[in-house]
Amino acid sequence: MDELIISENGTKWLNGQRNVHESDPISSHTGCTANVVLITPSQYIIANAGDSRSVLCRRGKAINLSFDHKPESSTEETRIRKAGGVIQMGRVNGGLNLTRSFGDFDYKKN
Repeated sequence: MDELIISENGTKWLNGQRNVHESDPISSHTGCTANVVLITPSQYIIANAGDSRSVLCRRGKAINLSFDHKPESSTEETRIRKAGGVIQMGRVNGGLNLTRSFGDFDYKKN
């Protein structure tokens, strides 16, 4: 998805969907989280990026089906540090409050 977003054709298409002028194009600061659920007769398959969340309600109780990609997670913090980033004030490089997304290319230089 990132390759599509940053490609010339992908950027033109996205800008067309937003009805923006060339003076306000998709930038390296633009990003999005996502959540996908595939339901089959025997299982749920869940994928998420960022803090988009899947929750199942069963008999009135919420059951988390995904986990947020946040800087507070030790696994995510380790991944960010290995990529040369830092966690400042609970945010990646002092900016984002989530650790995975589509786009947000300023955070993916390493």
